[in-house]
Amino acid sequence: MDRWSLYLLVELAIGIGWYLRERTLAKRTEKLVPNYCDEIDHLFNQEPDRAVADFIEKLEVNRDT
Repeated sequence: MDRWSLYLLVELAIGIGWYLRERTLAKRTEKLVPNYCDEIDHLFNQEPDRAVADFIEKLEVNRDT
């Protein structure tokens, strides 16, 4: 293999690795960060009871919490 072919293969491998990493991070972020916009909207509209109820409903309960 000549030098340019090796260089292109390395660049391609870096690009594919970067793409796969970004795709994995995007999926992980979607799972970890719930959407709290509705609860914040309730707080701004002076509905704290409803906001707390929605926060509790979205709370993921497991052994560690």
